[in-house]
Amino acid sequence: MLRDAFTALDVNQDGVITADDLKTAWRNTGQDSGQKRIATWIKERDTTQDRTVTFDEFVASFSALLAPSERGWEKRGDVLVADADDDGAKPIAAAIGAIRLSASLPEANAALDCVVDILTRAITSPATPSHWRVVVEKNKEYRVRVGRHFGGKALMLACGFEPEDNGEVLALRDASGKKWAKIPSDRLDQLKVALAEVEAQRRGLEHPEVADVQAVSAAVARLQDTRGGAAGWAMAIGAILKYVENILDDHHIYLDLKKAQHAESIGGDTTKPKKDAKKHRFINMSNAVFTRQIASQPGAVELMVALGFRESEGGLLLPNEVSLPQLKARGVELKAGLEWLQRRSKTEKKGEADAKKKARERDAELAKIAKGKPRAHDAGGAKGKGNATANANANTKPARKAKSGSGGGGGGGGGGDS
Repeated sequence: MLRDAFTALDVNQDGVITADDLKTAWRNTGQDSGQKRIATWIKERDTTQDRTVTFDEFVASFSALLAPSERGWEKRGDVLVADADDDGAKPIAAAIGAIRLSASLPEANAALDCVVDILTRAITSPATPSHWRVVVEKNKEYRVRVGRHFGGKALMLACGFEPEDNGEVLALRDASGKKWAKIPSDRLDQLKVALAEVEAQRRGLEHPEVADVQAVSAAVARLQDTRGGAAGWAMAIGAILKYVENILDDHHIYLDLKKAQHAESIGGDTTKPKKDAKKHRFINMSNAVFTRQIASQPGAVELMVALGFRESEGGLLLPNEVSLPQLKARGVELKAGLEWLQRRSKTEKKGEADAKKKARERDAELAKIAKGKPRAHDAGGAKGKGNATANANANTKPARKAKSGSGGGGGGGGGGDS
């Protein structure tokens, strides 16, 4: 994907991207090809300061988008146990990934632009409290561009802002509650780091055909279903990925069909694909599989809309103008996150199975007690009780015999008196 993105900008294919390359490439795709944007784009990537961008420099500019490490997973027996607070991604990347799951590309760009503006104002005016306090209800720009998105508030918190007044205000503040006349230097340093991370992610949005595995896969890995687990989302993401893969396969079928039509026109091989190259672009929302696997998971349909699908006559339709390279990149992001979700789901299922097993064992033990069957450690006590009863019976029998003998002697003596 990175190579394809680089090649698309390297118009004359000489191995480097120049200002002329960018101007031509962006004009051809209807993008802003102004000198200011071109100069900024090159400056952000040109580490050797030669006014060109090599492939290595281009790849390095996407470091914030690379896949997370395996830290955050601990092997217990045969199962990998996930640490939800440390899945290998930084909080800022995970929050931006969450925004990208629920927002279109222009909406995601607008959200990051707004956060960059907020951070920049706080850094440049540390003695102006209104520049590092966001009153949610009064700040329409924040509310519309950031706050309404899944992950929007999480991004502000990851940048160092904290909620006040029951969440109605997001502000930078001292952990001990101390009032600031201005933002302390150490917090300013933290804000600058946060700003650099957000800007790096924003640069990635300039190339949506490149997968942002770091951010989106982390956001997918942290999704929770209505039960607070991973199983519902694992099923939904798996089903969505299948639709995406089918559409991409259809595109190859379409290309094969065009080749066959061309071959037929010149009298060559007339073998044509047997499949319908467009059938998977429309999804019937009343379909049982769609209803069970996707529609049943809150937020899953919205994710498909963020991928480019649009509601149309009882279903979802992927318009022809949606970029398939971008759709492929989104598929790579979802697939990486799905692997984490599936491992989380496996861990949760094992935990549930162990809990059920212990509950069954406990119920069986209680059932034995209820039926009167003594437990193993009670057997000795029951045996001792039986011996005591036997001894008591043995002691009472001789007493009855002695009473009978003295009564007979008294009768004989009485007979002698008479």
